[in-house]
Amino acid sequence: MPFNPQKYYIFLVSIFIGTGLIIWSELPTKENHITTCIFKNVTGYPCEFCGTGRALIFLRYGKVYHSIMSNPLGIMMSVFLSISIVWVVVDLIRKKETYFPAINRKVSPMFIVVIILFVIVNWIWNIYKDI
Repeated sequence: MPFNPQKYYIFLVSIFIGTGLIIWSELPTKENHITTCIFKNVTGYPCEFCGTGRALIFLRYGKVYHSIMSNPLGIMMSVFLSISIVWVVVDLIRKKETYFPAINRKVSPMFIVVIILFVIVNWIWNIYKDI
């Protein structure tokens, strides 16, 4: 199958727009902080991803501890997105498709269970912290 760079460009643009929106929505304002989390607005409880935007902002300023305390998923997301961006750019330069076949590979059920447990524990921690 020939190399199709269009999906790579769409992927990169989506990452930059999505990350920008997350960071923009978490920027401090003088007004009361209104969350962009639909789940929290409806239920009053934070979701498992609440605090991820703040975590990315803390990470951006080198405050790793604060980032982890805000939401460890922010660090995981940041690492995954950084690796993905580099990989996609290398694929674009080499005109070879390796990224999408790699992420579409079947993963171990144990890995999925560990990720699900981590997300559940993180969710409980978010509720406990009362983000």
